Amino acid sequence: MTIILTIVLCFFKNIFFDFGGGNAVIPLIKNEVVVKKRWITEDEFNHLLILANTIPGPSIFQVSASVGFVINSWYYWSTISIVCCIFA
Repeated sequence: MTIILTIVLCFFKNIFFDFGGGNAVIPLIKNEVVVKKRWITEDEFNHLLILANTIPGPSIFQVSASVGFVINSWYYWSTISIVCCIFA
């Protein structure tokens, strides 16, 4: 249960205090996920970002869903990340 709360707080904190839209949050998410938490590597994050830019829609949703999926490769992690992005 603590990993769910950690993921929710990570994305919610970065998106809630953001100004400038979804693309402005991506460096904040990268700093949190790659540098501070070390959940994924920088190369993995860059590949997820490239993939997110090829899919239609706001890239922050795709990035958060992909990061949530890669962390434990369970579907509901990515759903939690998307819900945090929507409500923040």
